[in-house]
Amino acid sequence: MKISVCIATYNGDKYIEEQLQSILQQLRAEDEVIISDDGSSDRTIEMVTKFNDDRIRVVLHRKEKTADKKYPFHKVSLNFYNAINESTGDVIYLSDQDDIWAPDRIEKTLPHLSTHVLVINDCSIVNEQGEVIQHSYFSMNHSGPGIIKNMKRNSYLGCCMAFRSELLKQAFPLPAKAVPHDIWIGMLAEYYYSVLFLKKQLVFYRRHSDNISPSGGVSSNSIVYRLKYRFILAAALMKRILHYRFNGNKR
Repeated sequence: MKISVCIATYNGDKYIEEQLQSILQQLRAEDEVIISDDGSSDRTIEMVTKFNDDRIRVVLHRKEKTADKKYPFHKVSLNFYNAINESTGDVIYLSDQDDIWAPDRIEKTLPHLSTHVLVINDCSIVNEQGEVIQHSYFSMNHSGPGIIKNMKRNSYLGCCMAFRSELLKQAFPLPAKAVPHDIWIGMLAEYYYSVLFLKKQLVFYRRHSDNISPSGGVSSNSIVYRLKYRFILAAALMKRILHYRFNGNKR
């Protein structure tokens, strides 16, 4: 199975080199890394180009949709959407620009993708210096399957997810409303297929002031914000499920 690693970048020159090194050493010649850049003004693209690796392809984020400014994660989700749309692999791994993969991440996850459409592995949370501050995200977050459970407290952390490309039949295009790409993909995988929560820490997930994700850590957003976001997500899921039931693959 050909692997596509999809990375959304924006002003990520501080960590992108370390992350790419941790990924590329695990890939074969036929695999690819798709980097969708959202208009970085720092040295991100320069640092990526210096790798001079034919497996890396940089695409600019085609801003066909306007991100909802009320939900900062929406801009990131649209950037990932662009990267995934450009991918050609049978299996897609999502990657943040500032994390580090364990050297055996692909070795430990890829075999499970023959029996599950989506695999999400555990991760260790690290600070800006790469020091472990939480050994297990799964333990901290009480992560596990269940659509209602994950609607209340999300376990679908995109940087820990890998899935077969057939899932895109149900998951794409993303809804017009602002929904996080990782939660959206994870929940549809759980509804239509089989999901495995792999209790192995295979990513070092970096938490710092620039992170924008409703998935990582305790939310500081207001109750109204969180309720509205969940309502939008639930409504979009129901709409997609009903559409797919009555229209199949038609968009």
